[in-house]
Formats: sequence, C-alpha cells, structure tokens
Amino acid sequence: MVFDWLTHYQRHWSLLQAEIEQIGRELERSPYQDLDRDAEAQPLIERHVNGYPVRFQVDRYDTLPNGDLAICIDAYGGPPTLFGMKPSYRFFKHPNGNVYY
Repeated sequence: MVFDWLTHYQRHWSLLQAEIEQIGRELERSPYQDLDRDAEAQPLIERHVNGYPVRFQVDRYDTLPNGDLAICIDAYGGPPTLFGMKPSYRFFKHPNGNVYY
C-alpha cells in the first residue's frame, strides 16, 4: 500500500522532470538577450502534465562578474508530488551563447 502511494508520486515527479528538462533545453537555445531580464519580465510557460495545468517560471537569478547569466526554471502546480516538491532546471548562459551547468 505505501509502495503504491510512493510509486504514484514518483511517477508524477518523473513526468514533471521530463517536461521541465524539455523546456530547459528549449530555453538554452534562446538568445542571451531574451534571458537577461527579471523573472517578472519573463513570460510564464504553461503546459499540461498528466492532465494537470503546470506553470513554469523562468528566472535570471544572478549575473556573474563575467556576464554569465544564472537561469532557473521552477514548476508550479501540476500533479501532486511527495511533500509538494517540484523539480527545477538550472543552467548558465554565456554572452557568446554557450551554455554550461
């Protein structure tokens, strides 16, 4: 019984993780200038995962001294997960367009 409960939440986490990784890979290809703005200026990305609406917020949470952008994508809503935790996706974008983690 507990195993079924945990498997249910693990499946939801996996679905959210797959979706946020796809969005992250798409955003990695975005121009530097499009990512160089505050979270409030970034458009929300809305998708459905396993029938649940999910919002993904993009945030440039830091600009490093060399100009690299620290980007985080967080998931909100969506299918229930253990303790309500949702996956995030992080990467760094260099002004020349290169991405690293």
